[in-house]
Amino acid sequence: MTSASTPVARLVLALGAVLIALGEVPRVVEADRLAWIVPLDALFHSSAVGGTLVLAALAHVTTTGMLRAREVGRTATVFVLLKVLALLWLLQLVVLVVVALARAVDSLAPATNLTGEMWSTVLTFRWNLWLSGHMLEVPAELLGLALLSIAAQLVTLLAVVLVALPRRWNRVVLAVAAAVAAVVVAGLRVRVLDLQDPYVLLLDTFARSDAFFVGVVAGCLVALGRDVGPSAGALVSLVGVVLSSGFVSTDQHLVLQLPAAALFAGVALLDLGARPGDSLLGGLAGSRQVASLAVVWAPLVACVTPAAVVIGRRDEMNWVLRVTVLVIVVTIITRVALAVAGRIRIPDRPISLSGVVELWRRAVAEADAEVRGGHRGRSTPGPRDDGGGDGAD
Repeated sequence: MTSASTPVARLVLALGAVLIALGEVPRVVEADRLAWIVPLDALFHSSAVGGTLVLAALAHVTTTGMLRAREVGRTATVFVLLKVLALLWLLQLVVLVVVALARAVDSLAPATNLTGEMWSTVLTFRWNLWLSGHMLEVPAELLGLALLSIAAQLVTLLAVVLVALPRRWNRVVLAVAAAVAAVVVAGLRVRVLDLQDPYVLLLDTFARSDAFFVGVVAGCLVALGRDVGPSAGALVSLVGVVLSSGFVSTDQHLVLQLPAAALFAGVALLDLGARPGDSLLGGLAGSRQVASLAVVWAPLVACVTPAAVVIGRRDEMNWVLRVTVLVIVVTIITRVALAVAGRIRIPDRPISLSGVVELWRRAVAEADAEVRGGHRGRSTPGPRDDGGGDGAD
């Protein structure tokens, strides 16, 4: 899913996943243990900023991939969408099974089990919408899946728009429409802030979509050949946005911090990194570690929350041991996800129905030719066979 992305896109995606993982540390460490490292403790309270970076980078990657597929045809675009949804669906199924088994054997887990409604809403990518109306019934282990549902819904919207748009000018129209949508979303989020619970806003697909639309704009501009050059300034600005998490109120977080993170991420994503020295952070962006984290962003987002919740229940362990165990578990998750990703081979384009029919026709024709050739071989007399007698001298 990240094979067509630039090094900077992979870096933004990896940074977002890391921030989401660090945001789970307060589940295993008491708050007073983190206060002494101000302002670096903001790293452990920037999950929403991490989600913004993930959505922006994911939009960039899927936009460039779908635009390339749209050049082949509408079916190829739908195929890209199905690849993304299939991988996310399988990942969520694995998480649901693991969480159900963990709750069954964990004596410290709440007595409630996962209901059929929870399974259905997660596997149909409606989990974030269900959470907003059932916050008191939510299993803490599954909170991380909300971002995957938001991502799946927005990627589906992107694919539908690209399929509907004519191929000749889809890049320009999509870029303009996405830019307008990002501004509208940011503005409406300010308007409804006094009427809506901030937590519900963070779960709402539309309210979180400004970062995704910014990533779509970046993907379209890259496809049009636009390149702003070095992205180091935007990436350093993102560091400042993250460190501000400990100093902003809830309103400022939604009104200023998240839009700023989306904007700086979009600017950074315009750096193609095609020329040496394009980015002061080029070595980091192109490193193997960043590429690995970009590949496993979804398993990291989905699995770190259940791990932190289960480990956080172990009151018999001190905070140092809990953090150590969490790091070990996250490392194992990352390595397993990388190993699985390295063995998954999905074709780049779909096989058309006519191609399948033609392949089947050729296979039948070749098999028929072999059968006919075999029959002829058995009925044709050999060089020592005169057609009668036993062939003895």
